[in-house]
Amino acid sequence: MIDEIINDKNLSLIVKKQQLKDEIDKLINSNDITTIESTINSLQQQQQQSNYSDLLNSLLFKLSDLYLSNDEYTSSANQLVKLNFDLLNHNDLLNIYIKILRLYLEDDDYITSEIYLNRSASLLHQTTDKSIILAYKLSQARILDFKREFERSSLTFQELSFDKDLDINERLNSLDSAIITAILAPAGPQRSRILNTLYRDERSKSLETFSILAKVFFDRILFKNDITSFEQNLSSHQLAKINEPPLDDQGRRQGPSNVLERAMIEHNILAASKIYSNITIDGLANLLDLSPSAAESFTSKMILQSRLDAYIDQVLNAIIFNPSLADPANDLGGAAAVAAAQEDERQAETAHAPMTQLWDEHVKMDKKPCVLIRLPD
Repeated sequence: MIDEIINDKNLSLIVKKQQLKDEIDKLINSNDITTIESTINSLQQQQQQSNYSDLLNSLLFKLSDLYLSNDEYTSSANQLVKLNFDLLNHNDLLNIYIKILRLYLEDDDYITSEIYLNRSASLLHQTTDKSIILAYKLSQARILDFKREFERSSLTFQELSFDKDLDINERLNSLDSAIITAILAPAGPQRSRILNTLYRDERSKSLETFSILAKVFFDRILFKNDITSFEQNLSSHQLAKINEPPLDDQGRRQGPSNVLERAMIEHNILAASKIYSNITIDGLANLLDLSPSAAESFTSKMILQSRLDAYIDQVLNAIIFNPSLADPANDLGGAAAVAAAQEDERQAETAHAPMTQLWDEHVKMDKKPCVLIRLPD
């Protein structure tokens, strides 16, 4: 029927469009995906397709809704990207962009989502609709997380956790995401400042991730059981392999296999710098379960990026840590120092003393003992 109306040369365009609209209204009410798809294809193949753009848009909206009702998020989004956006005003266009990017996010298609996030950004200043702004920020935080821009992601999630337009559960979920992304961020001053605000947020204590947040905040060594427990809170993309590092001749890793391992290695290097004034490269490698070259490479990178206050003594084959304890303002690494929480830290030292002792025992029991080189004051 649709093709017959379109190809009828005896009908004017106005009459054709009215008859087509009547048929399309019936089709939309039928919820028949196959017939709707066939009709869309027919309209798209017309030489003067622009004459039927408004009708085509209505069919695409309906088809998108039908796919969405079946939880086929990517298929739903794929219909919306075919819309003739020229027929939409700025507010409707922004709504569609936000809907498209959120649909792609449901299927973890962060790359395509970012395209529509960027398009939304250029229109966002034109709206005062709080729900649209919140949807944009939530999507932005998730995409930053996927791109491994964990510091920016954490800050965005943290901002959302205070937004009263979100219900309490969504705010707590945002706070939890802020904690997770902060822990995964590169160890250093910026991460420490973020950890400081998260640790001091009273709401954090109600979350499952608070335990590891406290250990990371106070620069405690994270052991395998800590990491395994934290791993249960991560999403699949946060555990995705970034490479498959080879083993050295002694079976030790020469690098991390995923983002979590990399974050934990960097954190434990920083934590070691708070316990020891210096350590041999071989000793640090044993404690990190890395090859000596990998341990040195990680440490060197952190030093060059001003994320670790230390230097490598090639003659002594050791790493000399300078935590600047005399002046906490110069401490590059410690979140507790950034917070200036002296009393809290003294209490935490007592609470976490067994963990420090366990670390020392690990050093003593290693087959290749970590020889600590103490420099004269």
